[in-house]
Parts: sequence; structure tokens; C-alpha cells
Amino acid sequence: MGNLSVKQVAGISIMLGPIIGVVGYFLNNLVALEGKDPTSAAVVPLINQNAGLTFVTGILIMIGLVMMLNGVRYLSQNMTGSEALSGYVMSLVSIGIIGWLVTVAGAWAIAGLDMNEAFGATAGPVFALNQGINAMATILFGSGFVILAYCISQGDVHNKILAYIASITALVLVVVQILSSADVITDGQLASTIGGICFIIFTLWAITLGRTILSSE
Repeated sequence: MGNLSVKQVAGISIMLGPIIGVVGYFLNNLVALEGKDPTSAAVVPLINQNAGLTFVTGILIMIGLVMMLNGVRYLSQNMTGSEALSGYVMSLVSIGIIGWLVTVAGAWAIAGLDMNEAFGATAGPVFALNQGINAMATILFGSGFVILAYCISQGDVHNKILAYIASITALVLVVVQILSSADVITDGQLASTIGGICFIIFTLWAITLGRTILSSE
């Protein structure tokens, strides 16, 4: 491990982090929550009943997000021509990721509750708070990725077309989350599906970014 350079660690992180995170995300939504609307309070009993899987998927999401953040930090610090925006990229993405990590902790809290006891009634409020934090985190993270992808598209190191696609994808994620939070989009399952597609596109783009970083060694 001592022979790894900062660039190599960043390249590996930006490639593997999103993959690990997306695997955790879909395992949680499709298996632990049984494919039900993740924004509906109807999934609260499922979180509690599938406590072990909720914990495992949370670990995957947590590891993936931290690895991704390391890769994004490297990219933001090595922008060419758009250095002035790097601070916004890190601030937005960092706060968004921290928000998602808080929702992982919230899900673990629900999973650990004894629903037969009086304090099982706290599951609802914790879930509602998680939804608010998730909405804020998604908007901030997506906004950071819009700026990151746009800045990368202005350089000559990474593929410009893929960067533009990633920027548009991030913008779609932000708009959908805002509309969902404002109850313009009332189908939480639809919003979650669109979000999942956006994260898959981010993951594919991140793999190309990591390959480019590693090949430049």
C-alpha cells in the first residue's frame, strides 16, 4: 500500500466507490425494501424486519460514498481552467454525502428499534426526518456534480461528451428531487427509479474517469 500514489488511490476510489455504493443502494431498495416506494412510511416495518440487510447495505453505501468523496476531491483539486469553482464542488458534494450518511444512521436506528415497545413509535418521526435529509442531500450532491461535470467538460483530460452527459444527468436528478419534495411529482417510486438510473450513469462515468486518471500515471 505504501507504493500507491495519490493519483492511483484517487483513480481506484472514483472507480470502485460508486460501484459499491450503487450495489448497496439497489440491494436496499429491491431486497430490504422489497421494491416498494422508499419514500412511503409503509417501508418502515420492512427496515425493522430486515435489520441485518439494512445494516449490510448501509455499510456498502457508506464505504462507497467515502471512496467517491476521495475521488471527487482529487478531481476538484486538479481542474484546469475552472479552479475557481472547485470549492463549490467540494462543499456541495461533501455536505450531500454527509447527509446521506446521516440517513444510513437513521435507517440503522429504525432497524434496531423494538416495535413492540413504546419507543417503537419513534420510528415514524425518524423516517420522516430521514426523508427530509435525503432530499436536501440529493439536491446538494446533484448540484455539486453538475458543476464538477461541467468543469471537467471544459478541460482536455477527460472525455467531454461523457462529461456533458453526466452534467445533464445530475441536473435531471436535482430537478426531479425538487419536484418530488414540492409534491409536484407524487409518485415516490418513479422519483426513486429516475434517481437510480442517474446513479448508474454517474457510476459508468466515474469508471471512465478512474481509468483516465490511472492511465495518466
